[in-house]
Amino acid sequence: MKARNILLSLLFSLASVAYSSEKSAPDQKMAEMMKAWQDSATPGPEHAMLKSLVGKWKVTTKSWQSEGAVPEETVGSSTFKSILGGRFVQQDFKGKMMGQSYEGTGMMGYNNVTKKFESTWHDSMSTASMRLEGTFDPTTKVIAETGEYHCPIRKSSQKMRSEFKIIDNNNATFTMYMPDMATGKEFKGMEQVYKRQ
Repeated sequence: MKARNILLSLLFSLASVAYSSEKSAPDQKMAEMMKAWQDSATPGPEHAMLKSLVGKWKVTTKSWQSEGAVPEETVGSSTFKSILGGRFVQQDFKGKMMGQSYEGTGMMGYNNVTKKFESTWHDSMSTASMRLEGTFDPTTKVIAETGEYHCPIRKSSQKMRSEFKIIDNNNATFTMYMPDMATGKEFKGMEQVYKRQ
């Protein structure tokens, strides 16, 4: 009888250990998943760099319709604000474009998962969304992004790229390159100089 009780106690103990192991494995997996999710959502140094843009800026814009053309030069303003807990910055721009009032709203952030900067742009001269992604070069202080836009003239998707350079706390530049409508060759279509107000 005594031996039987010892055997039953041993079997119960082994069953408890097995159950505990089975239970801890999913718990451990869930903890790892939650940490990965939390890490992906936590703002880091890249987000802090973007947050340094928060404020009001005077923006001088030069735009070219084709390579070698005389640029149109206008002066506008941009306001950057931090949104969604410092994970993104939103830019609201007001100015002129081709003799018309022009407004645009952009968002820029850094994707902790892909390790890339991501931008979107919407403005009053299009019903399309513009999306770009790229990387930051700490040597040149340039966020270089690439993307595509749907050209209303060619009725097709066209590649484009941009360079956003944060020179210092009070100065920045944005340059956009796109294909020439006549030749298809890349040219500088826009250059913006930002000065903090």
